[in-house]
Amino acid sequence: MKELNAIESQFFSRGNLDALQRALRLAIARETGRSIARQSDDEMVSLMIVKYVELTNDMREPASTETLNRATTKAAVDIVKVNMGQALAFSRDLDASPPTNELPVSSRKDRSTEFR
Repeated sequence: MKELNAIESQFFSRGNLDALQRALRLAIARETGRSIARQSDDEMVSLMIVKYVELTNDMREPASTETLNRATTKAAVDIVKVNMGQALAFSRDLDASPPTNELPVSSRKDRSTEFR
């Protein structure tokens, strides 16, 4: 296993993970007016790895921790906002009146169909 360089050590540190979690919660509150709980650390670390690989492969020089944090926070905010939208839509669907399943019924008089 290779040793971490200074940027990797700083970016993947516990302190930076905590800072990213705080930045995510703050950004969500600012953008949506809603507060969220701390998100999964495993999911955040996975996102950090993805952003690290993307940014370090695209740059001639190593990305700074600040650049990596900005990219990770933006991606996390986008994911959380989509998830919040889906959760809110689901809640609205649950609160909506159940659909009525009206079936046509034959009238006794003229055999025309009507809905009841």
